[in-house]
Amino acid sequence: MEKFILQGNEFVNREKSYKHMNQVFDFPQDFGNNLDALWDILSLDQSLEIQINDARQIPRNLGDYGLNILDVFGDLGQINNNKIEFIW
Repeated sequence: MEKFILQGNEFVNREKSYKHMNQVFDFPQDFGNNLDALWDILSLDQSLEIQINDARQIPRNLGDYGLNILDVFGDLGQINNNKIEFIW
């Protein structure tokens, strides 16, 4: 199982957040850069292992939208034997 590592300090605005996630996950070119697309593509995979370093920076930089991103990853941790680790 491949481990994906996200850096919370890369989430400085929405555009850069999705650019960082695209670099880490290598999303398809037509990826929608929104929360629904993020859920749709990541919830298809089985047994994801994702580590989010400096996770507290995401809501600090993006406010409620950052909390929504963290919610997507938190929800992913409840399905498909995924392992999501938040390093605060």
